[in-house]
Amino acid sequence: QKEKGFTLIELLVVIAIVTWQSPRSQAGDILFLSWQNLMNSLAQAIVIVGLLAVGQTVVIVAGALDISVGSIASVASVTSAMAIAGLIMFLPGGSMQLAIVVGIITGGLLGVINGLIVTVLKVNPIIATLGTLAAFAGLAFLVAPGGKPVGVVTQPEFTWLGTGRLFAIRRQDAGTCTDWRTRLGFYIAKSSIFTWSGQSRDCG
Repeated sequence: QKEKGFTLIELLVVIAIVTWQSPRSQAGDILFLSWQNLMNSLAQAIVIVGLLAVGQTVVIVAGALDISVGSIASVASVTSAMAIAGLIMFLPGGSMQLAIVVGIITGGLLGVINGLIVTVLKVNPIIATLGTLAAFAGLAFLVAPGGKPVGVVTQPEFTWLGTGRLFAIRRQDAGTCTDWRTRLGFYIAKSSIFTWSGQSRDCG
């Protein structure tokens, strides 16, 4: 309880310092506390980080650590954009559902690679994912046409997933807590299969 209290105090101190140092608008309002900044900094960023944290929680509960999740998300997003733009061979473009499936499969395959490196090659999870962190980041640039972002602005259904609003609330904000992956991840993390009953796992 004391540690949680100190963490909260540290967070409040950081917020106070940033608020004090924040520039002000012409009307004298503090920009850091503006609604637009809160939506960009908290709501939009937390959605991506929050979904990645669900999977990371399961890994940590299992006694390991995956630091390549950001790069995996990059590759998955690139392949999803390529799928809906029709840039993947043998796959028709324009299908939002297919693009989502392609992204999920891509992330799953890269996760399997990490798992095989750790379980088969017996490499420390931190060292293994440190290497794949750089490898997958490079892969994202490699698979992207010309190493440039894939434009999907011509696909309103797909872009609505990230920019649309539901009752004035961003679609991705409302979906984070109700998303099936979020619920499944927390259910797995709480499952007795992944609990250690007071024992710690040696990741060395």
